[in-house]
Amino acid sequence: MATLALGVVVAIVTLARRRSLSELPSVGYLLGAGGCLLVAWTATVLEHIFYAQALNVIEHAAYAAQSLLLVGWLLKLPRPAPEADGPVP
Repeated sequence: MATLALGVVVAIVTLARRRSLSELPSVGYLLGAGGCLLVAWTATVLEHIFYAQALNVIEHAAYAAQSLLLVGWLLKLPRPAPEADGPVP
């Protein structure tokens, strides 16, 4: 429950600061990954109350989607320019 509460706080702060986050490359992937985590944490809490099987599937699907989105974001990051191997003239 504490993880879900912290996730909600992070989501609220993220929404409040979304303009500064827009400077990040491919920020949609990163925000999507965060949203998937929030869905997974919510499903974790709710599966103890009702629809345990269905919410367990949703939880694990959200974790998988979060992982794929995070990898996608990492692959979209700009790569640094390679350094020259020899001495600089």
